[in-house]
Amino acid sequence: MDVVSEYLESKGIANYLVEIGGEVRTIGINPRGQIWRVGIDKPIDGMQIAGMQMEAIIRHKNRSLATSGNYRRFYMKDGVKYSHTIDPVTGYPVRHDLLSATVLADECMIADGFATAFMVLGLEKSKEILKNKKNLDAYLIFTDENGQYDVFYTPGLRKFLLKAPD
Repeated sequence: MDVVSEYLESKGIANYLVEIGGEVRTIGINPRGQIWRVGIDKPIDGMQIAGMQMEAIIRHKNRSLATSGNYRRFYMKDGVKYSHTIDPVTGYPVRHDLLSATVLADECMIADGFATAFMVLGLEKSKEILKNKKNLDAYLIFTDENGQYDVFYTPGLRKFLLKAPD
């Protein structure tokens, strides 16, 4: 993604949005003269069509965004859901309450790396990391103790939210 962005900029393209597999990079404004808007999908199990149900919408300019989650790629065995994200310590799929991690950073490589790491680490460890990373913003969707969707987002992300959680 970062290489594609560099190429577009080397050709003098001043306004663009590029999305590849959950990673987004925007520069400048859209054709209507507005800041780009990027949706964050609700983490509905098996939802394969992006944009069908939005959790939030973010104004997005001159930054990169990446989302990792466990709601599109997983498998079920004996009634248990197994994520495609593997914990490198145990070698097994992660099992925790974090459903989706969207990270904004200056480079897609950084955003994608942290989004994936957060899916491995879970909600609380991700929040700890975010406290010390002032150049990152994140929107984390998780299930609460009652099994209901809930969200956590960094203070810096709030100013970019157009549609906040209900």
